[in-house]
Amino acid sequence: MQRPYSRSQFNRALIANALLSPFNVLLLTAMLIAGIALGLFLPLLPVALVVYGIAAARTYFDEDEANKVLERQRGERRKRLDEGRLDPSTLADPIRRVVETARQREQRVRDAIERAELPYEEVSAEVAAESLGAKV
Repeated sequence: MQRPYSRSQFNRALIANALLSPFNVLLLTAMLIAGIALGLFLPLLPVALVVYGIAAARTYFDEDEANKVLERQRGERRKRLDEGRLDPSTLADPIRRVVETARQREQRVRDAIERAELPYEEVSAEVAAESLGAKV
């Protein structure tokens, strides 16, 4: 069973996003190249790292960026969950209907959890456990 998405996982994803943001990496690279070109690499290195840190912090605390990271992470988790499921079209008609109904209910619960924008980790864990129990 896959555990619910935790705050620490989200925080790690935000940190990685901030450190690997194309703008932030490009800014650091440009400053380092300028330092090499001007022959001031060592004096400019700490300045470049501080500016990079400030840019990363700005990205980390940006609410729009956080929402993008959260949506991307949710999509990846949903994809991993769906990969382990069997195809209902391969089942007999009565069983297929039961599986499809269960998946529709599961999706409605997941949608309600996402709309609530609250950390309903217990509910998510219960939905995940029930969906694993419903697998054929």
